[in-house]
Amino acid sequence: PFLSKTQIPYEITNDSKVEILIYNNLGQIIESFNEGIKRKGLYCFIFDASGLPQGIYFYSICVNGKMIDSKKMALIK
Repeated sequence: PFLSKTQIPYEITNDSKVEILIYNNLGQIIESFNEGIKRKGLYCFIFDASGLPQGIYFYSICVNGKMIDSKKMALIK
């Protein structure tokens, strides 16, 4: 659970194009963040959900158009 901001860590094994997608509990994309080309390494994306209502959300990390990770988040206010 998080209040208004949370960290989304990810690792890139090769230089790759990265996109982070945020979904509501109905599976609809509500936000999309194009992180651009990232070099091999560890990264941390800060998601600011202060404008969203309390609830369950999901995120997916896409690398070169392929989903590599997806997790659930609980926003509490």
